[in-house]
Amino acid sequence: MPINPPIVEVVPPGSTQAIVRELQPNTTYTAYIYHLGASPDRSFSTPLVFTFTTVAAQATAATPTNPAAFAGMIDADGMLHVNGTYGIEVTPAEFPSIIFLQVAIETAIGSGVPGGFVTEGVEPARVTSNTVINRTRIATTAANDNLKRFVQAYAWRRGAIQSATTTPIMVAPWGQPGGSAAFQIAGVLSDNVSESL
Repeated sequence: MPINPPIVEVVPPGSTQAIVRELQPNTTYTAYIYHLGASPDRSFSTPLVFTFTTVAAQATAATPTNPAAFAGMIDADGMLHVNGTYGIEVTPAEFPSIIFLQVAIETAIGSGVPGGFVTEGVEPARVTSNTVINRTRIATTAANDNLKRFVQAYAWRRGAIQSATTTPIMVAPWGQPGGSAAFQIAGVLSDNVSESL
C-alpha cells in the first residue's frame, strides 16, 4: 500500500459500497480499502486491495424531455407581449446537469427550413430538492426580420458526453408575418389565434 494513500471516499461504519467519481475511460485503477484507527493512534489497517478497469465507452448524458418552445413575455397582468424574446423549456432528465439551447434561423422568409444550429444559451438544471427536478427555461432574443427560429436543447453532465438533442421546434419570436399574433399556451407556441395584438 502506498504511504499516505489519497482518500477518495470516507464511508460510515457498516457500509458495503462507495461511488468513485471522475474516473477516466479504459483505465486500470487499484483501490485500497482500509480502516483508519481512532485517535491517538490514527494508523491504517491492512488494506483490502481491489483492481478494476473502467469501460472504454464514456457515458452519455440523458436527453431532456418534454421540450416546449415559447415566444414573448407575459407581464404582471397576464398579458402576452410579443417582443422578440423566445426560447425553449425542458424537463432535465438528470441532476446535476447543464442544459444548452441551440437555435437555427429560417433560411428564407416562409421557407420553414432551418439553417445551422448554434448554441445561444445555457442554464443549470433547475431543482427544488434532490428528488424534484423542475422545468428549465432558456431565453434569447431575435432581430425583427420576419424569420422564424428553430430551437432544440441538449444536456451535459460531468463524466459524460453531451446528450442527443431534443426534436427541433419552430417558433416565431415576433409573431407571424401579416399581423397574426404568436400565442403561448402552457409554454408551447401556437399559431391558432384569430386576433392580432
